[in-house]
Amino acid sequence: MISIYLFDDPFLEAFFNDNARAGDCEITGRHELCIDEQLLRPIFDPVVNLYVTYHPQEAAAHLPGGSPSDSGALVWETIENDFGIFSPNNDQEQNKAIIEMMYAVDTRDGSDCPYLHDPVYRFDNGFGFDGGDFQAKYWDAFKEEIKFGNRFFPDNELDLNEMKEIFKFREKPIVRGSVFYRARSSPKKLDTGDMGAPPRHCASVGRANPKGISYLYLGSNKAVCEKEIKLGSGQTYTLGKFQVNEPLQIVDLSNHYIVSPFYFDGRIKKYIELIEIMKMYVKELSSKASSEDPYFDYLPTQYICELIKKAKYDGILFKSSLTTEHADLNLTLFSADKVSCSETTFHSVK
Repeated sequence: MISIYLFDDPFLEAFFNDNARAGDCEITGRHELCIDEQLLRPIFDPVVNLYVTYHPQEAAAHLPGGSPSDSGALVWETIENDFGIFSPNNDQEQNKAIIEMMYAVDTRDGSDCPYLHDPVYRFDNGFGFDGGDFQAKYWDAFKEEIKFGNRFFPDNELDLNEMKEIFKFREKPIVRGSVFYRARSSPKKLDTGDMGAPPRHCASVGRANPKGISYLYLGSNKAVCEKEIKLGSGQTYTLGKFQVNEPLQIVDLSNHYIVSPFYFDGRIKKYIELIEIMKMYVKELSSKASSEDPYFDYLPTQYICELIKKAKYDGILFKSSLTTEHADLNLTLFSADKVSCSETTFHSVK
């Protein structure tokens, strides 16, 4: 029996609600709600099977910088690094014990399971994978083509139906009454009616929107808004306070973790590839333009924003490229119909 408190995963939490019972955890020694490890193994199998074992002697030949003297990462370490399914309060010995209890015997032939002692690499990383840098190569090819090859119908296009599945697991509701902010450079205080999205003919190119298509860019707080308008010391601006009037359904790109790998079951390998591509998109969305011509630099991120809009979401939430603070987030809305500016204040950059 394994304590349910050794895990931190929404799929498992729902599973535990139906299957956990009081018992003595063989790892913590505590009497609390536990789960039978044999019930967990069929759920864990698709995730554990993402990883391929190898002998350390093979590392130098296949892994960049690999050496037989390196012990390599074991499966419980890689699972935690990739998906964060174990409780953050666990130590590595507890995570190891969880896998050992489920995989003490290889059910295929009754032998010791290699996952318990051999290092692993994930199917899409490292040696033994044909084109192991698939996601990066695909993303680079996609960017190159959409910039300089086929703008509207790229051969490397992303499948909307498949991406919808990824968006679904990154859905985030924003409730009525939530507050966000927008800053505009101004020599004097602007009225609430001046703080909305720019008219279409004034909409310049942005990370999310093409020129001529107007989106409303908001921030989670005053600090991120001030950074986003890039003003110098002593310059002034108006800060508008926006209130959400109707519930919003957005795609949360502020982190790239899979909500839970267990939701995907046998489809997990396909979605790993898509999610890795989404990681690259999020990184690019949260980065500054790499050249002096953002028209081209922002085309890939605009394309995926269009996919998200096509899937009927209200917008996206992502980290600011100008701050490292976790709470500094940008909210981009494809339409301003569900929010309104309730008040403005006048500020000077310190």
